[in-house]
Amino acid sequence: QDLLDVERVEVLKGPQGTLYGANTLSGLISYTLREPQLDRISAIARAELAGTQGGGTSYSARAALSVPIVTDRIGLRVSGYRDVKGGFIDNGIRGIPNQNRSKYRGVSASLLVRPTERLKIMVSGFLQDSDIVQDVAIYDPATHRPRDGDLRYDDYLYPLYDKTVRVLLGSADYEFDFATLTAITSFQRNNSDTRQNATNGQIGALSRVRQHFRSLKLVHHDVEPAGCRLLHRVLQVAQRV
Repeated sequence: QDLLDVERVEVLKGPQGTLYGANTLSGLISYTLREPQLDRISAIARAELAGTQGGGTSYSARAALSVPIVTDRIGLRVSGYRDVKGGFIDNGIRGIPNQNRSKYRGVSASLLVRPTERLKIMVSGFLQDSDIVQDVAIYDPATHRPRDGDLRYDDYLYPLYDKTVRVLLGSADYEFDFATLTAITSFQRNNSDTRQNATNGQIGALSRVRQHFRSLKLVHHDVEPAGCRLLHRVLQVAQRV
């Protein structure tokens, strides 16, 4: 997730199993997404440009827009970004300058609904895609120096890494006089493709990961988070390589 959509980041010292489950014995890093604004339109945009000595140009652009659909009740936030990292390794055989150029892009959207002052419902989703050519060189085992010279990779096959992440998240909070009841459900799917040069051919690995998470917790207003009661938690992971 791009930091343009992050409201805050919290580093919590473990154990945090009471609130977040058994996998957080040593602690966790938690980030909270920015919510759509319900009372006004807001927008932000940022662009950056950089150069690499002896290499290509890097640039990035990102923007976000928040719009109230029904004032004080329903709001929508959308955002997107694109990052390009200029390469610096040339491939003479294939005629590709700055071969290790990498690209990152993503889009996200959040819908916030407040039917009453006590109830808040939020649905968020984002898609991220990465195309990375790795910064590697082929070394000569006899001289222990780059085979093709500094900052060169002269071969038809070169290492690649592609990854796509899709996430859908839904949450609902209800404020009682004495506590807050929170229900969360999420689904995540990661697809990755890794390819390496094996001298006489190219080898690769495909990975498909799916995660489904659900939780229901009741937090009393007069106690610390460590005193929260975790009512229900299910984590399902299916991985196929």
